[in-house]
Amino acid sequence: MLKLLKGIVLVTVLAIGMKSFANYYPNGWFYPHAKDVRCFANPQSARCVIVNSFGAPLFCQGVVFGQSRFGAALQSHFSGWIGAGQSVWAFVNAINPYNDPIIGANVNVQCRF
Repeated sequence: MLKLLKGIVLVTVLAIGMKSFANYYPNGWFYPHAKDVRCFANPQSARCVIVNSFGAPLFCQGVVFGQSRFGAALQSHFSGWIGAGQSVWAFVNAINPYNDPIIGANVNVQCRF
């Protein structure tokens, strides 16, 4: 009887854990901690580098955002495979870098195995 009760408790805990895992990682997408993302901005362009430091290729997709001095919002969408130990650059260019330069950049990236 005690073994049956332990089995029921174990199955219940596993079922709750699997449900919360599925909610935390919907559709297999996750945010790997070993992925390194950095952005650089100059008046002409905003560039972001995404580095895969996992031992397996990742499929990543995301958006690079740039902000100009007078408020123009620039964005560029990207997606593709990043090999193990490889990096990908994503960028946006200013419309008129002399009169309205880029002052900042940000990137949103989602990756999965």
